[in-house]
Amino acid sequence: MNSVIKETKIRKLFLNIMTLVSFWLFTGISSCSKDEKAMLNGDWTVEKIRVHTDSTWRFPSNSYVLTLSENKSYSIHLDINTCGGSAKFEHNQQVVFQTGACTKACCDSEFALKLMNILPTCTTYDNSDLRLQLKTNVGGQVFLIKK
Repeated sequence: MNSVIKETKIRKLFLNIMTLVSFWLFTGISSCSKDEKAMLNGDWTVEKIRVHTDSTWRFPSNSYVLTLSENKSYSIHLDINTCGGSAKFEHNQQVVFQTGACTKACCDSEFALKLMNILPTCTTYDNSDLRLQLKTNVGGQVFLIKK
């Protein structure tokens, strides 16, 4: 039993260290223009997601807010938990999300879990007006609206 507890603590420590390392790696100067970076910063509300091309659109029953900060990091508030990590938006419409850590208070909905699984697989983005579209290589998409 003690070895299980010890192993769990080691895994949590490892996740925390990896979060710090990923933040350090992605805190360099942004490739986005200043205007685009300013537009991306802030709170975005998730409108709908699709996991891959052949799946149906899923609409949230709760409000999920993705907060982007200085083209370096993100946090997302789910049903109960909050997750965060690094986020880097490039001028050529490329994006890299790296999940750092999530709180583990209890049970998030199926939608929230799918949302957290799709974010790290997003590779490109489109940003127009107050809308942000994140896309994966397999047709997955996340649509967001600026709050």
